[in-house]
Amino acid sequence: MVGTLNPFWLLLVGLILGWLIEWVIDWVYWRRRTIARTEYDALQLRANQWRTERDTATTLADRRSNEVSELQQRLQQLQQADQQSQASLSTAHTTLEQQQSELGVAKRLVKQQQVDLTAANELIARHEYTISTLNDTIAALQTAANRYQIEQTPPTLMRQPFAADAAAPAEQESLTEQEIGATTDQIVRDPLVDINGIGPVYQARLYAAGIFTFAQIAEQSAERLREVVAAKSWQDIEPAAWIDEAREFAKQVQAGTYGKGATHG
Repeated sequence: MVGTLNPFWLLLVGLILGWLIEWVIDWVYWRRRTIARTEYDALQLRANQWRTERDTATTLADRRSNEVSELQQRLQQLQQADQQSQASLSTAHTTLEQQQSELGVAKRLVKQQQVDLTAANELIARHEYTISTLNDTIAALQTAANRYQIEQTPPTLMRQPFAADAAAPAEQESLTEQEIGATTDQIVRDPLVDINGIGPVYQARLYAAGIFTFAQIAEQSAERLREVVAAKSWQDIEPAAWIDEAREFAKQVQAGTYGKGATHG
């Protein structure tokens, strides 16, 4: 049968078979090549993405490294500032302690000065009281001396002044007549100094106010006696006790049994 085939058909069949084989080979080859190219492109794209990510990560790492470096520098600056602050605080602490010490010394000085001032004021008050007491005593002695001189002067001489006295002012002459009249009244004076709390100064002031006897003191009020003796603010007196004691003394004087001091005219 083969021998009966026409060579033309054999050639045609061979061409067709060759074309089919070539087409299969080309199809398989180009298919694999396309797949490989696609995979290569995908790998290339992924590699590019990785490079981009690597560059981005590198940039970010560099940025973080710079931030860390800046933070370290900032930390060093803060540490230096903290050290300076600690040094300044220590200096301020030392200065404050010195100022507190100086303030304590100043307070002690002020307190001592206040004590000295108080002592000086008390001393001045005592001197003033002493001076006042001396002045009152001098005045009382002068009054007593004048009264004694008037009492010892004969009435005829008192009523007939000398020529030198005649030239004196009318006021002095009138005052002399009043003192003479006072001596003729025979005023009785009790020793008021016998009352506890009344001394020569207070006695002189009471006499000057017309209070001469225990009975007269017993009739006064405590406020009146305070006003008469004019005690200083720092002097502690008890006029109520004076009145009670004067009342007892007045009873003894009236009964004739008083013996602590002598009454006189």
